[in-house]
Amino acid sequence: MNLLRQAAALGYAPTGQVLPSDVPGTRAVAMRRPVGVVAAIAPWNASLVLSGRALAGPIALGNTVVLKPSEEAPYTGGAFWAELFAEAGLPAGVLNVVTHAPGEAGAVAEALIADPAVRRISFTGSTVTGRRIAELAGRHLKRPVLQLGGHNPLLVLGDADVGYAVAAAAYGAFVHSGQTCMCARRIIVDRSIAAEFTERFVDRAARLPIGDPADPATVIGPVINEWALSLLERRVREAVDLGATLLTGGTATGRCFPPTVLTGVPAEAELAFDETFGPVVLLEEADDAEDALRRADASAFGLTAGVITGDPYRGLELARRLAAGIVHVNDQPVNDEPQMPFGGVKESGAGRFGTGFAAEEFTEVQWVTARDGPRAFPF
Repeated sequence: MNLLRQAAALGYAPTGQVLPSDVPGTRAVAMRRPVGVVAAIAPWNASLVLSGRALAGPIALGNTVVLKPSEEAPYTGGAFWAELFAEAGLPAGVLNVVTHAPGEAGAVAEALIADPAVRRISFTGSTVTGRRIAELAGRHLKRPVLQLGGHNPLLVLGDADVGYAVAAAAYGAFVHSGQTCMCARRIIVDRSIAAEFTERFVDRAARLPIGDPADPATVIGPVINEWALSLLERRVREAVDLGATLLTGGTATGRCFPPTVLTGVPAEAELAFDETFGPVVLLEEADDAEDALRRADASAFGLTAGVITGDPYRGLELARRLAAGIVHVNDQPVNDEPQMPFGGVKESGAGRFGTGFAAEEFTEVQWVTARDGPRAFPF
């Protein structure tokens, strides 16, 4: 697993800097040292990977971790990692897992954040919960590392290959049944190709296989629970009642919600401004690249984005201007690698996850000086 291989290398990475001092005879260094105890709160979706991300870097840097998985994934998000590391010989007390019953997450998180031994809080989850965690952490003068929700745009420019754009958009919107923070929630298409793109995209979405995730042919499986299913139904119904056009999907089949595509969603509909965790995507038309950029940035979120264009240099220029922590040119928004700086801006979070950037988040910088000899003092 690349995550663990790369985390293992953190112990051999440079841990500080030699700094020039203006005081003669003084040698100065800035050293990184572990923060101590990291409280890691992980989500239910991609629970194995995201819990692993929350603990691997901090432990490799010399910290201990108290991991609280979601009550929806207590084994894959928590107990499994405890068993794995115990079998590998990790000393007792380095990794600690706290599970709980439904409804107890708030009390457990508050206890972790308030504990004086905990010096850093790592959280991946919704913006609503992340805001509460940040407020509580601030009250205790503790630094949170937050990876929160996204309302991610995929920009399809007028010079894009429509067939490729449709394939990328279908994957980006509906992978994992839309239950990942990186999924494309809004597809903004240049008006010159919008009709062709819409027809082909809706047809592709409508034909995606729905059913048992144990069947390798299934693309759209069940959503996590009944509450999530009812939220999807309610938000789609609200958007249609407010004037949106439903192009495909919109009606649940058992615990599965089909790939759902809407257009003309009014700004006051919850689908238009809030993250909706499921296989639901909004189509918008843009006059040109500048209009697409404006529409993409008209969001409180800023996690990830994609730009599909025939001119990758123009795509890179748009990426520089997009208010997002992650932008993929000629790809859809769902991408992750352990060593990359994963995180967002605005209401999508603060700080960056990834083994290549873990030292910046899960260590403290200490300034240390040593004298070659006695120093002369003015009094």
